[in-house]
Amino acid sequence: MPKSTIKQISFNNHQDVFAVASDDGIHIINVKPVYEMKHIKTKQIGSVRLVALRDRTNLVAFVSGNPMPKYASNVVMIYDLQKNKPIVDITLDSAIIGIKFTDSCLVVIQERNIQLFDPDSFQWIHTEATEYNKRALVAVAVDQRSKVLFYPGRQVGTVKISDVQKADKLLYKAPSIIRAHENGLTHIVLNTHSTIVATASESGTVVKLFETQTLKLLHTLHRGADTCRLDSLRFSNDAKFLNLSSDKGTIHVFYLGHGAPKMFNGRITSINKFTMPVTGVRTECAFTMNDVKNRGRLDKDVVAIGYDSTYQRYTDSNSNVEDYECLTDVVSRRGFCQF
Repeated sequence: MPKSTIKQISFNNHQDVFAVASDDGIHIINVKPVYEMKHIKTKQIGSVRLVALRDRTNLVAFVSGNPMPKYASNVVMIYDLQKNKPIVDITLDSAIIGIKFTDSCLVVIQERNIQLFDPDSFQWIHTEATEYNKRALVAVAVDQRSKVLFYPGRQVGTVKISDVQKADKLLYKAPSIIRAHENGLTHIVLNTHSTIVATASESGTVVKLFETQTLKLLHTLHRGADTCRLDSLRFSNDAKFLNLSSDKGTIHVFYLGHGAPKMFNGRITSINKFTMPVTGVRTECAFTMNDVKNRGRLDKDVVAIGYDSTYQRYTDSNSNVEDYECLTDVVSRRGFCQF
C-alpha cells in the first residue's frame, strides 16, 4: 500500500488530536486511543502543505501545496467539519509559510509578516512586520488585556516581543528583546499560561527558559554535547514537563514542576530519555495522560508522530518504545480511507 508524502504534522492545543497535511488531503487523528476521526480527501481540497486545528472544534485551517494544489499558496482556507466544505478563504499578498489556530486568533505567517485574524469572523486584526522568518517561528501569548507576539529579532539568536494592543492603540513602547542564543533560532514555544517561553537554536544542545514578564533566564536545559537538529519542542498542558525530539533518535523529557529540576554536574538534565526505533526521522511529540501519580515522575505518556507515517508511544517505565505502528494500519483497520 503506497504512502502519501506527509508535509506537516500539527497537534491541537490540548494535544489530544493531531492533523496530517499530505498529498492525500488532511487526516485528523485522535491521540488516545489512536483512531482516525476524519479524512478530508484530495478530491475535495487538493493536496495540502500546512494545517492547523482549532482544538476539538469543527474548524480546520489549511494551505494548499504540491503536487495537486487546489488553491494558491497565498490563500488560507477554513474548512468546516460539520458542513463538510470550505467556508472562508483569506487571500494575502505573498506566499504563506505557517499557520496557527487558537480560540483567540488565527495566526498567518509570511516570510516578513505575521498576520492576526479574528477566529470567529476571520476579520483582519493586526499585521506585524518581521525580519526574514524562514522557519515561520512565532508564539502568541493571549489574555483579556493583550496579545503579545514572540518571534525572531533582527540579530541572530534573539527573540523580539511585541504587544499588539499597545501597537494598535499607538501607545508606543519599544519592543523587548531576549538575547537567547548565539545561533539561529529553531523553536519559540510558550507554556499554557504564557508565563514561560522556551527557545532552541541550530546547535540543538540546549533549551533556554525565560520568564515572559521579566525576561529573566530561569533555566538552561541540556540535551547533549553534540550538535543536532531539534524537530519538536513542547510543554505539557500543566506546564510541569517539556519534551524535545531530535535527529539523534531520542526524546528527552524535562521536569519543571515542584522542587528543583534534575541536576547532573551542575547542569539540568532530562528525567527521561527515550530511544526511537529509527534515527534521523523527523517527529512531532506531545503528551497524553496516563495513570502514574508519583510527583516528580512522568505522569503522562509521550507520543511521537513520525514523518515516516509512524505512531510511537513511550511511558515512564520503559526507555524504549511501548507502542509502535504505522498510521496506515491505524486507519485501515478501522475501515477508514487510507494514506
